[in-house]
Amino acid sequence: MKKAVSLFLAVLLLTSNLSVFARASDYIDSVIITPYAQGGGVVKFTLNIGGTHNNMTKIGFQSVTLYERADSSSSWKSAASYYNRYNPNATAGGHTFTCTYDGVAGRQYYAEYSAYAQDAKGSDTKSGSSNVVTAT
Repeated sequence: MKKAVSLFLAVLLLTSNLSVFARASDYIDSVIITPYAQGGGVVKFTLNIGGTHNNMTKIGFQSVTLYERADSSSSWKSAASYYNRYNPNATAGGHTFTCTYDGVAGRQYYAEYSAYAQDAKGSDTKSGSSNVVTAT
């Protein structure tokens, strides 16, 4: 039964549009990015960072950059950037940041991030990127 559940979860992660960062830090528990094509060329990226506990003194994203390309043969170009998107609470266990970009239907988009978490003992930064989404 455990093998079946593990296999199901592995297939779910491989076939979904989620980008997940596995815990490898004393401060950052997880980072999940979910890209959406909303229609009319609009793409949306929801980024979630979870700290390892609820008393983080600063948690969020140092930067998020969206990239765009017209087709698989063209190069990626920066489309939008966001900086210093942190939870405004004095202490928090996580933060969600959503960015919406008015793109072009048929073009591909992805996001790169630098996540940050800090508590009284120290801090850590993790970088990563989302899966590619095609605007509709």
